[in-house]
Amino acid sequence: MSSTGSSKSKSRAVALAAVAFVVAAASVAVAVGRKSAVMKREILRYDRLCEQRDWRKIIELSDAREPLSLAAYGYRNLALANEGKLLDGLFRWPDMEPSGLVPESRSTEYSNYVEMEIFYWMGLVNISRRYAFEAQEAAPDHKARPRLYRRLAETNILLGYDEVAAKYLHVLRRCLARCYREWDAYGNPEYPLIRSRQPRSFDIFFSEVRLQEIERALLRDNPDNAVAAQYLLASLLLEKDLEGFCDIVEGMKFPSPAPRYVQEAVAVLHHDSPLVSDLTRRRLADFRRSASAAQSTEEMIRTYPDTYWLYYFYRNLNPPSSDEAPAHQ
Repeated sequence: MSSTGSSKSKSRAVALAAVAFVVAAASVAVAVGRKSAVMKREILRYDRLCEQRDWRKIIELSDAREPLSLAAYGYRNLALANEGKLLDGLFRWPDMEPSGLVPESRSTEYSNYVEMEIFYWMGLVNISRRYAFEAQEAAPDHKARPRLYRRLAETNILLGYDEVAAKYLHVLRRCLARCYREWDAYGNPEYPLIRSRQPRSFDIFFSEVRLQEIERALLRDNPDNAVAAQYLLASLLLEKDLEGFCDIVEGMKFPSPAPRYVQEAVAVLHHDSPLVSDLTRRRLADFRRSASAAQSTEEMIRTYPDTYWLYYFYRNLNPPSSDEAPAHQ
């Protein structure tokens, strides 16, 4: 009898453990699903604001709450660049990383939207068209997306392919949404700006690993391409390539005072540079004293959460050499 009772107890224990596992797995699945839904809603909201060119609202929202995904970071950084503030707001959140600047495509319905926008505003119209096409192809129901058809019409007009653009416009003219149906495709006031940023002296063999090279070429064609300039400098900051960064900023003109992260980056290598304000020098000295006092990384994050120095000295990507680093890391 005792053997039978023990066997039944073990069976009940196994059954209860199995139920507990199923409940836990279901709870995790629900939590993941909710988070995914929240992330998707955030991306769609940012994309809608991007389509409306409401850059300030995107900045306001992403200043108030940290973006939940790389795509959302991508929209935030594009909004900052279009407002001329990327080098003042890039490190607002300590978790900023290189992949948040130009998020790589993952061939899902919404993953290409932010790349489509970044390259459009940079002047890489043909690349923007490619991402718009890929986003439409990735639509799970294979239905036309007016948002994407508009971009495909815009990019084909800019590239001089009016007959191709007409096919997309024909679909938009039958769209229920008035903003698409009555859109003046050829009267877009953005076209002169985007055309001025298009590459003229080189043919693009596009690769995201060659993006810095492409941005440099865009700036040779048009030194006033503010979006390309900000993205190039931001990518160098994220890679911790301060020598390359300083080489470029030496030949650039900045308002006075220079953008915050330009000052903070230059101050690491060239403390006496005219680009660096007295306030930034004092703040860097305070940062180094705090590091020398053996504060923990957590304490440094709490004290200097939105500085470039926190990213440069405390993030593991390409750590600085020992002669550059603060006393405590």
